Amino acid sequence: TTRLKHDLPPLLDLMPQYTDYISKDFVIFGSLLELDPVASWDRIEERARTAILKGRSAKPRMEKMAGTSDDIRRFAPLCRNREDLPDQLHPTQHLFFAFLGDTLAGGIIVTELEDRLFRHFLGATEEGERQHIPSMLLWHIVETFAGSRFRWLDVGASYRPSFQNFLSCW
Repeated sequence: TTRLKHDLPPLLDLMPQYTDYISKDFVIFGSLLELDPVASWDRIEERARTAILKGRSAKPRMEKMAGTSDDIRRFAPLCRNREDLPDQLHPTQHLFFAFLGDTLAGGIIVTELEDRLFRHFLGATEEGERQHIPSMLLWHIVETFAGSRFRWLDVGASYRPSFQNFLSCW
């Protein structure tokens, strides 16, 4: 049997209700940073080198963490996309904390891919931001994994303009 047009429920009643959202319909590009401190130093922008040099003057202590649920709970307040954090790290992920004195100032989680590491999460306290801890953490990954089986750090990209501006200098 054929149904007549007036026998169908109104189309709007069948469609789900949508909420407002911010469109991200534009292309952004990430950066690959070679895991070789000598080769990468001249290739990164001057503002990244300056941030690293200023960050060193704060003498942060970098520490590799186990990635337990307690570590993740400590890192979560520093991370903008904390809802995406795992409960604990997978064996192919690495977490590093940066401390200023005894105070946690920032952290980074990188994930192993075939020939590269991916910057999965990066965050810092307000003081950590002032002391250039995010730059120090990225550079720490370069120094730590230099000579490893990984060739690159995929710094990634962001739809947040200020963070994309930061990432683009790498």
